[in-house]
Amino acid sequence: MNRLVEAADTEDPLAFMIDYAFVESARREIQHADHIPSLEEVRGILSRIPGSLAADIGDQREDRF
Repeated sequence: MNRLVEAADTEDPLAFMIDYAFVESARREIQHADHIPSLEEVRGILSRIPGSLAADIGDQREDRF
């Protein structure tokens, strides 16, 4: 039986920062995935992107402010 975990269910002092609804949604979403890439696969994919993702994100944020 699946049960939604909440911050009150744990003694972790930072548990209130976790978006448990999102975590549960992600779990449901990947249940039917054909392939979930490993950390090494994700790193390999990201390493082929030219430039800096951090710089790109920073540039996008500057556009909003």
